[in-house]
Amino acid sequence: VHAGSATLSGASLTPMTFGWVGGSIVAGRLLLRIGYRPTATAGLAAFIVGTLMIAGSAASPSLAMLMAGMAVSGVGLGLSMTCFLIAVQNSAPPGLMGTATASVPFTRSIGGAVGVAAMGAVLLHSLGAEGLALSSSGSAGIAGPLSAAMFKAFLLASGFAAAAFAIGVWLPGGKAQDLARR
Repeated sequence: VHAGSATLSGASLTPMTFGWVGGSIVAGRLLLRIGYRPTATAGLAAFIVGTLMIAGSAASPSLAMLMAGMAVSGVGLGLSMTCFLIAVQNSAPPGLMGTATASVPFTRSIGGAVGVAAMGAVLLHSLGAEGLALSSSGSAGIAGPLSAAMFKAFLLASGFAAAAFAIGVWLPGGKAQDLARR
């Protein structure tokens, strides 16, 4: 969409990585102070905003907006994923701690596979046969149809994030150390 190289494509993911790391560090501190629910819902709200920013960058030529959206999404993922992992670990009995911990990345992988497949289906359906022909011929005219298709795919990601937000409000309301003492 932004007509950049593969290097630029990889570099545009860097803000998400740094945002995720920063969000995870902040989440560790917030879990102790304000608890799971506020931290996770703040993270999921940031993820929704970030995916909407990414969708908006697909509809405009702004690389800065794309990178900002990636950073905001990364912060949101760092905040929320840390909460989910710690919440699962605190709710599991000691004998099942390993199984419970392993279930988090397993579930995340399954969700990612389904999400990527759904976004890919939306992208390909939105491009249609004409867009696929343009992309295979290397035509410069693909930017418009690809932008519109990417916009729709990231709106779907925003919908997934909104659904996760709705589920996130059901997390326990206590602080991590309170739940760990039970």
